[in-house]
Amino acid sequence: MPTYFLHLHEGGSVVEDEEGTTLADDRSARRAAVRAARDVLAGAVQEGRLPLDDRIVVTDYAGRTVVSITLGASVGHPG
Repeated sequence: MPTYFLHLHEGGSVVEDEEGTTLADDRSARRAAVRAARDVLAGAVQEGRLPLDDRIVVTDYAGRTVVSITLGASVGHPG
């Protein structure tokens, strides 16, 4: 199964996923991105922040962007 990397883009900085996650396919990577975005957003809200424009960018092993979703777009998104 392929390895995907879920990078967090916060404001002007990027938190790189250096380990990656093994997922079945691009569709699974999209679902993982939505879940990760919701988790990050929930943590931020608990800290009193609402970073709706921050995003999760998923890349494959070759560095190709598979999906990019803002934290705000993850709310109400099927996944």
